[in-house]
Amino acid sequence: MKIIQKLVRNFTVGRSGQKPIGVCIHIMEGSIRGTHNWFNNPNSKASYHYGIGRNGVVWQFVDEKNTAWSQGRVQSPTAKIVIDRPGINPNRYLISIGYEGFFQDIWTEEMKTAGARLVKDICTRHNIPINRIHIIGHNEINPISRPNC
Repeated sequence: MKIIQKLVRNFTVGRSGQKPIGVCIHIMEGSIRGTHNWFNNPNSKASYHYGIGRNGVVWQFVDEKNTAWSQGRVQSPTAKIVIDRPGINPNRYLISIGYEGFFQDIWTEEMKTAGARLVKDICTRHNIPINRIHIIGHNEINPISRPNC
């Protein structure tokens, strides 16, 4: 799979002793280029590890060995992987993938295919089980303020 390096400035070096044990899926609520620009703005305090464009192109924003700033506040989580780790920032143990577009958009076949390949690749490399416990939506971390992500 071809991944275009588009590294951004918003991230934390390392993972504070945590290793990736899951994947979190996000919706960009905008374009991949706009998201890239936003992740280079220090005021945004946001980033993902990867972004998937509507055309299926994958951009890497943050190296997996580092912490992306994507999960935000944990509030009333429904994801077991988060519930089982109270007090640990999910950014430290999840790899984040954002999909271009808006929550009401229908994903293109190219996005679905690229996303499936990327998730499989991440899970294989980090020995993460490919199931709904370890692959979650952002809305499962904070369903209160992120119900559509």
